[in-house]
Amino acid sequence: MSRFNMPATKKYIEKNHEGDVSFKLSPEMELYSMVCTSALQPKFYVPNTNDQLNKIKTAISRVDPLFVAKLAVYAREKMYLRTIPLVLTVELAKIYKGNDNLIRRLIKRVVQRADEITELLAYYVKANKKEPKVVKTEGNHVTYKTIHGLSNQMNKGIKDLFESGKFNEYQLAKYNRKTDIKLRDALFLSHPKPQNQEQKDLFNKLANDDLDIPYTWEVELSMAGEIRGDKREVWEKLIDSGFEGWIEVE
Repeated sequence: MSRFNMPATKKYIEKNHEGDVSFKLSPEMELYSMVCTSALQPKFYVPNTNDQLNKIKTAISRVDPLFVAKLAVYAREKMYLRTIPLVLTVELAKIYKGNDNLIRRLIKRVVQRADEITELLAYYVKANKKEPKVVKTEGNHVTYKTIHGLSNQMNKGIKDLFESGKFNEYQLAKYNRKTDIKLRDALFLSHPKPQNQEQKDLFNKLANDDLDIPYTWEVELSMAGEIRGDKREVWEKLIDSGFEGWIEVE
């Protein structure tokens, strides 16, 4: 009679989304699998983005916060994913109560492009269901504040990004787009302290929306589509220029 080698059970077996039998993953591996395979876009086996987000949020609540932070860094720095690390950061910020600056330090790792600052804030507003807040009323004109109630760690993390000098004028101007949340909004929100005169001038230019617009194919074509509506003419101009002065350099 066996005393130790008990009869096998099916506790490690479950059914996948298609109803077929599959191996049950640990919470950590389940989150890793979703992060590394999710583009947060509708797919035939996951009907909509909300389903994917809800599964990810549930998985985050079941694993150690440090694992989530490391996974976010891995997804950004090793897998070169952009959206999902920001989602992990915001969702972790909603539930993490530690005083070790984990979220602040994480933001410096997952934000690698200037436009990811505004993407991070946009998802924060969405994830926390923040409605625009009225800040000023003058006659019939009402001014709203889109971002409010930002967590202290999130705010400090964004402040660090500006103060670090990680993004120069070219990078800030390249991604200074006409979106609901702009880079100047992030600047006003975080109140970074310039580390030198050059940085002070840069912050002032961003605040005044006076950055020097870089001459790249991406910027020129974008302006042609939004303002002039003559993309063909711009393409011909860029080609005739001999690819000098407009090639994008990171």
